[in-house]
Amino acid sequence: MAGCVQSRRSFLQALGAGLTVATLPSGAWAQPKDYKALVCVTLIGGVDSHDCLVPVSQSAYGSWQRARSAMLQPLDEGQRARENLLTLTPGGQGMGFVPELSGLHTLYERGDLAVVANAGPLVEPVTRQAIADKTAVLPPRLASHNDQRSIWQTNEPEGATTGWGGRMIDAMALGGDFSSVSVRRNASFVVGQTTPGLTINPGGVKLPFGFEERRFSRTGALDDILRDHFRGVRTVGKGAFENDIIALQRRAYDTSIQLARLVNDNPAGADAVLEKNPLSEQLAMVARLISVQRQLGVQRQVFSVFLSKFDTHNNQFRVLPGLQRTLGDALLAFQNSINAMGVADQVTTFTISDFGRTLVSNASGTDHGWGGHHYVMGGAVKGGRVLGEVPPYETGHPLDWRRGAMIPTLSIEQYGGALGTWFGLDADGLRSVFPRIGNFDADKLALF
Repeated sequence: MAGCVQSRRSFLQALGAGLTVATLPSGAWAQPKDYKALVCVTLIGGVDSHDCLVPVSQSAYGSWQRARSAMLQPLDEGQRARENLLTLTPGGQGMGFVPELSGLHTLYERGDLAVVANAGPLVEPVTRQAIADKTAVLPPRLASHNDQRSIWQTNEPEGATTGWGGRMIDAMALGGDFSSVSVRRNASFVVGQTTPGLTINPGGVKLPFGFEERRFSRTGALDDILRDHFRGVRTVGKGAFENDIIALQRRAYDTSIQLARLVNDNPAGADAVLEKNPLSEQLAMVARLISVQRQLGVQRQVFSVFLSKFDTHNNQFRVLPGLQRTLGDALLAFQNSINAMGVADQVTTFTISDFGRTLVSNASGTDHGWGGHHYVMGGAVKGGRVLGEVPPYETGHPLDWRRGAMIPTLSIEQYGGALGTWFGLDADGLRSVFPRIGNFDADKLALF
């Protein structure tokens, strides 16, 4: 019988995670004494970090240029010229952003953004020699898109059911129905054992037919009938599963109506929306939800948004520059919006991606790599710095996995652990979220 109960619970948890919305907290919730939010930006496909952060010294730039000569040759003159790089000063380790990332450069220069160099999935610290000797313990299924993206979001390969964002909410026992939110698409990152993931459309809450601010009769009789229909008021299930599914349907309906009133016509975040920039639309919805956190009664929130098409095996320079511009512009607009709301110190935004890519090009593109550079943004971040170790832009060095793909020198545990500490987790909480964190120097990444 116990096995049946557990199976039913797992089924309902998965079903609840896919609901558009869940119930609002009851009036018993206390007003939050403080508030913090983590916003995870997943860059789907594996970002070529070597074409985001480029060395500015003549010798290092020459090494970078030679490694990518086949791919750079067809470019317009000046598109990746050394003199057009946006130098990171001070503390930039002799690096610069490419021009399309001018939004990130603005954030970096004013101290709102830090670069975290060469982070990626690790079971324990490894060396190139240990890999060659086949004594290294490596993460499973390296270079697999689905598995590596899942490891970034959950610490486990594809099939994992909880993410480290959702587990942070679990560990702090501050969860509510609006504590973990994905915009536009489901994300395992926000789902915990006891924290259901909520998915919302960037355009707002879609109401059931008949409830878009209209009434069908003066008495409201038809409205009452429709409401009872969608809530399943007169429906009685034939067993535990059916009754629980009906209850979930009622939760979704009730919250759709109430949440729509809070966010659908809410002007917060409107300044974050940029034309033809889908990432900015998702981040604007995040800003809207943050603006009503007191009405929602939440002290901690984790959010997930995404930008796709970074798998640039071919024609990289037809695709990547536009994605870089979309990313940089959207993050700058979002941070400006958060600053205007007066909650800059309470919101931290960070990027993850499947993996980095190879330094050596394959004619017009790049192949799957391992470690990559990432960006952390917010008022609490000690920005204007490149943290971690930037490997040489050449092959054959001790951090070269293959063809210039980087062996990570920072683990997901260290990256997520720094974010989790700021979020409010203690040592026990961090261990519950990241079981392998003891394999690494948890204090190595001083982001805050």
